[in-house]
Amino acid sequence: MDRYLSKKWIILVFLAPATIIFSIFILYPMLPTIYTSFFEYDGFKIGKFVGIGNYSAVLTDPVFWHSVSNTLKIVLLQTLIAGPVSLLLALFINLCSAKMRRYVKITYFMPTVLNITVICLMWKMVLQPNWGIIDTLLTKLGLSELIHTWLIDEKTAIWCVAFVFVWQYIGYNMVLLYSGIRSIPETYMEAAKVEGANFFQQCRYITIPLLQEIIKFVLIISTAGTLGMFAHVQVMTNGGPGDLTRTIVYQLYYKAYQSQQFGEANAIAVIFAVIGIGVFMLINRFVARERIELV
Repeated sequence: MDRYLSKKWIILVFLAPATIIFSIFILYPMLPTIYTSFFEYDGFKIGKFVGIGNYSAVLTDPVFWHSVSNTLKIVLLQTLIAGPVSLLLALFINLCSAKMRRYVKITYFMPTVLNITVICLMWKMVLQPNWGIIDTLLTKLGLSELIHTWLIDEKTAIWCVAFVFVWQYIGYNMVLLYSGIRSIPETYMEAAKVEGANFFQQCRYITIPLLQEIIKFVLIISTAGTLGMFAHVQVMTNGGPGDLTRTIVYQLYYKAYQSQQFGEANAIAVIFAVIGIGVFMLINRFVARERIELV
């Protein structure tokens, strides 16, 4: 019994620094936000207590639910399309020669280190309806009927912004997954080849199962980044036209700094935190539940 208690104390001692830092920089700043979400608040002075009035106003606002829908669309695009593409790219560069591998890694990773404003303005020019590259090419190819006002059309605006976001960070996820692939011992692959396994069988039965912890990590950080997407919307569309391309974080910003409704903005922040925690719990529950090791 004493030995068991001593082990628990050792664990607590090692966890204490991270717990203290997390509490100071994450939990403590959330408390004033939660508190002021129950009051009328102008950003400086707390007004009268309104209970769940701010939450009721947010949850009955169709613009908020539209921003939730937009955010979920981008999360699904990141998870169902960009994630598998990142994995395929990682598998591809693992097959390349050393020289080709360096070129592909630098090419795909370069957008990640570029400034977000630069990336967004570049794509904004590409998507311009009158002289942008895309519409110009469509005109040259005789496909004028496909020309769009890409960032204004309600059917394409949010998807264009989502594409730019995913395109910028797909190389980052690729490099993380590639690092995981390189950590798999070559002896496993050599044994599979001896047994007659082809490339696809090696990926299915060895590479992907052993990558599950890395895949889980990439899924968490990419989902967190997608949920917090703001700069791309701000630079490319400013949330417009109207409220077409607003995300949850942009709606929070709009309520706080455009409408001066800080009480509702704090309510959105609390709801956003709950959504984020729920999403990460689901990922933790259903992804990489058991550790797999090949012996």
